[in-house]
Amino acid sequence: MAVKLALCYLKVTNLGDHVIFDTAHYLVRRILRDLGRDDVEIVPVDIGSDETNGGRRRRGIKAFAFGNLRKAARVVKKCIGFGGYLRWQWHKSPVYRRYAAGERKKLLEADMIVFAGGGLVKFHRQNFHFFVDDVTALADARGVPVVFNAVGVEGFSAHDGECRLLRCALRRRCVKAVTTRDDLDMLLGKYGIKPEMTPCRVCDPAFWVRETYGVTRVDNPRTVGLNVIRPTIFSEYTEPVGRNAFMALYADMIRMLLSGGWRVEMFSNGVISDSDFIKDFMAAYPEFADDARVTTAFPSSAAELVRTIAGYARFVAVRLHAAIVGSVLGVPNVSLVWNRKQPLFGERIGMAGNFIGMDGFDAGNVVGRLLAAKPYRVDDAYKNSVLESLREAVGRFLPARGAEAAVSADGGRRHA
Repeated sequence: MAVKLALCYLKVTNLGDHVIFDTAHYLVRRILRDLGRDDVEIVPVDIGSDETNGGRRRRGIKAFAFGNLRKAARVVKKCIGFGGYLRWQWHKSPVYRRYAAGERKKLLEADMIVFAGGGLVKFHRQNFHFFVDDVTALADARGVPVVFNAVGVEGFSAHDGECRLLRCALRRRCVKAVTTRDDLDMLLGKYGIKPEMTPCRVCDPAFWVRETYGVTRVDNPRTVGLNVIRPTIFSEYTEPVGRNAFMALYADMIRMLLSGGWRVEMFSNGVISDSDFIKDFMAAYPEFADDARVTTAFPSSAAELVRTIAGYARFVAVRLHAAIVGSVLGVPNVSLVWNRKQPLFGERIGMAGNFIGMDGFDAGNVVGRLLAAKPYRVDDAYKNSVLESLREAVGRFLPARGAEAAVSADGGRRHA
């Protein structure tokens, strides 16, 4: 019987998360090959698809407690504590029911669980913290080792019950290793990750896009890419940016680039609201829709996104993984910042000056810095950090070939 390694990922329309899964899958396959483990089956597990999360702000617990349920909710909360109350509410939601009916079942047969990466240490938006809590609780009950690979850390609040839930999930006995792509200090100081979990900072798995997709840079010397994001995301994470003002910024950048002899292509990372913004922009500015020098691109797969970015002379990024992919491929770029994770990435690769905050959202400033940007040269030691940390964790905690599973008293599996 094959040993099953569950690789947890986010099945969303943001193709950056698909890049994370594909590159993490490549790394795990490479590690298993190097370890001579042809007996291991990698089982993808979706822990938060667009169908369940949709990129919207999480529903507060009060959204579920209404009408005659209010009294029952107070009773349950008193009896089982706040953490138990949150789980009770979560288990009542259609989000959990869809997950429990499908993907969760795969975890019942897993011998090891690896989180591929991405912004999973996050509680203020979406439902990822509930998935992390559920996966680690199930693994803890079954004695199955869990590894968090190159996760993003997006905030902490000791006063938020859902943050405390996440903190407890990360500190369960089943969690054997945790690495982060950005805020190690918060992971250690706030979330209290234990030293025996060997926490460290590593690069994002997307640093392995060349090997994963077999793509190299194809320099189109006269085409500049403009990555696009929905403008409402700024108010969700930092400060509001008016929709019309955001459109005007892109319009001014396009005019400046066209006057400099460049061709321009607006592209999205696959998120529907981002793609819709491009379409709305073209409708609002027919001068560009009728100009053959201005094109649009809507990649439908992670590989297509990577190939699209590889074809630009340089580009403006807004989504983090557009910046990561382009940087790794050696395409000069700058980023418009809406999330703390972006400048943290810039600091890690020594390109902090390429990340432009809202006070710098001026077309002349952005275009000037874009045209002056230099390509990033990949640091091999940094690139290998995610491979080596994952290799150590898999090699140490993956059940041995042919290892028998003992059945615990409560019916869970305990690896001998």
